[in-house]
Order: sequence, then C-alpha cells, then structure tokens
Amino acid sequence: MRTLVPPPGRKIRTIAVANDIHIGEEKSGLIVGDFPPGASQEPGLPPYADVMLSGMLAELGRAGITELFCNGDLTAEARPAEVARARELLDGFGEKGRNWWATRGNHDRPHRGAEYSSCA
Repeated sequence: MRTLVPPPGRKIRTIAVANDIHIGEEKSGLIVGDFPPGASQEPGLPPYADVMLSGMLAELGRAGITELFCNGDLTAEARPAEVARARELLDGFGEKGRNWWATRGNHDRPHRGAEYSSCA
C-alpha cells in the first residue's frame, strides 16, 4: 500500500460526502422482508439513523469541515416527519446551500396518500 503524493499547490478546502442517511429507518440491512436479520437500536434509545448522522456532523465540526454533500436517501420513505428531522439535524450543521446540499434518492421520492398530503 502507498499513500498518494498530494497534488502541487495550496489546499483549497476539504468537503464531506455522505450517502444513505435513512432518517426514520428502524432496521438496517434488510433485503427482503426480515432477511437478513437487520440491526436496530435498543428500545428507548434515540433512533440509530439520528445517532449516526449526529455523530458524523459532530466529527465534521471537530475536523473543521464546513461543507457537506448528502447524496440521496436522506430519509427511509420521505414521510413528513423524516424529512423534517433530516432537515433539523442538517440545519444544526449549518445553512442549506452554503454548508450543506442534498440530492434526492429513491427513498426520498414523492409518495401518494394521506400521510404525504402535507408534503410540499
């Protein structure tokens, strides 16, 4: 193994990229039904997706990284509460469009039904 030689010139900035945050997901690693057995948080503790995102944001802050690109699947199923929670956590990191940006993934797609009627 080798470490690459840094390119010439001054360092401009460091950014972070995150994928598949899945706020609102209660079990991870499921493929079909309940297979394989998924990982989940202990009852009564904060949801693991919240813990993971909060931890990542804290680490980025400690490292001095001020720009984050979230690429898809910020939510488990784009439920209004999941979207609001993802936004709340990310807004704690900084300003949307200045410190963080997001693209939608297949889990963030528009849905139909009463549960989604309040979505803009």
